[in-house]
Amino acid sequence: MKVTDVTGDAGVKETEEESKETDGNLFKDILNIRHNELNNNKIFKDKKKTTSDYIPSKLPGRENECNDLASVLSDAFRGDIPMNIFIYGTPGTGKTSVIKRVFDEMEKFQRANKKSNVEVITKYINCREKATSEYQVVLRILEDGRLKNIASGDSGNPNAQGNKIYGDKLDGLAVEKLYEFLEKVLKRGKIALMLALDEVDAIKKNSDKDRVFYNLVRMNSDLNDDSENREEYNFNTGITIISTTNDMKFKEKLDPRTRSSLSKKDMFFERYDVPQLEKILEERVKLAFYEGVVEKSAISFAAGYVKKTYDGDVRYALNLLQISGEIAEKKGKPKVTYEEVKKGCDVLNVDTLNEWIKRLYRHQMIVLYAVADAIFKKKYKRLIDIQPDAILSGEAYESYEEKCKIIGEKPKTMRWFREYLNDLQKCELLALSESGKGIRGNTTIIGVGKYYTPKEVVEKVEKLLFGDEIQKEKEEKIEEKQKEGTEEKI
Repeated sequence: MKVTDVTGDAGVKETEEESKETDGNLFKDILNIRHNELNNNKIFKDKKKTTSDYIPSKLPGRENECNDLASVLSDAFRGDIPMNIFIYGTPGTGKTSVIKRVFDEMEKFQRANKKSNVEVITKYINCREKATSEYQVVLRILEDGRLKNIASGDSGNPNAQGNKIYGDKLDGLAVEKLYEFLEKVLKRGKIALMLALDEVDAIKKNSDKDRVFYNLVRMNSDLNDDSENREEYNFNTGITIISTTNDMKFKEKLDPRTRSSLSKKDMFFERYDVPQLEKILEERVKLAFYEGVVEKSAISFAAGYVKKTYDGDVRYALNLLQISGEIAEKKGKPKVTYEEVKKGCDVLNVDTLNEWIKRLYRHQMIVLYAVADAIFKKKYKRLIDIQPDAILSGEAYESYEEKCKIIGEKPKTMRWFREYLNDLQKCELLALSESGKGIRGNTTIIGVGKYYTPKEVVEKVEKLLFGDEIQKEKEEKIEEKQKEGTEEKI
């Protein structure tokens, strides 16, 4: 009975008065959130649809590219092997989204046309994620569930019956054996494999890049050398490779024999402009937010800011949209306005740097750290001023060797060091330029990318490389200063 009295009118009034007096009361915050929900002041309808991983059915600014890619790949349904395709474009221009959208449409078309003699399988591989060598690329292909099913001999495909070609244990086998398995399973299933190698320049060795393209393309002729098979099934088994890269000179670096074997089409994705970014954000707002929550001025400001600050990289635009919605949600605001987006810009600059750095390989991270730290601490002084906040390539390598010694890593060779510099330039974490007059010899001038300061980079990398050690060191320094202050007073 006493419990019932506490929840009566007097109890509620008392609780309200106490809540007014107490800032940050746990139940006050919870009840405010519930109050907002009851009043329909919700922000997100489906938050995951603000992410770049979600691929919507509409891709504003890239519908033409979707149609072009689909047009080339449609040859597979006519019984021919489509041309290989190279897609060029800077990060955030929609290359991955277009491929995934077209692949999804291919799979849907295949399911709706079961009578077709063609068995099309799409396989997407991001080379930066566990496919940085020839061996890993072929391994990732063979790990596809549908190919494994065909290899087992138990597939529902009438053409795929027979003895097991390979099982689950593939690690440790010679790469030649993996290619043999792939050829056998494609031939058994009468498969047209559409293979996407996203960020193909992440394959580390140039020799591996050559062998991947050369061996996969050459396999097509081996798969279709049986004229009787071609007559019976009226289509070609084979592989089409769709590659994406930020490097406009990627093909030039391939061996001439590999280049000559590639029947290919090139596609170029330009950076998004402000109207295209606005259209993309408008479509995502319809999918991810409740109606009327995001103001038009907020979308316009976000698009303009991302174009100016991040050269129209759509990933930043989508991230900013989500951050702005979260700010409004946290503050209990009913709408996402220009003000929330403006606050979101500050959060975005920190978050994106952290995400970029986390994607780097360890030695790429050390090179970035070495350059940023040398610039931040003004380690190198010279009589001739090259440019503010920059060092020379020789100085950068010296700093890199020093950092490796501190971290306990063996430094890579100068050749690998240059590769890392180029990789960091591609993702705009570093800026490289050739030396001009006033500097002896030919060298490279290195600075931190235009979006970040050396101090920001150093702090982020140190946190990822050293973690708790840095925090402990900072706490120890604070304690020392406090002790010094106490001693002075005494």
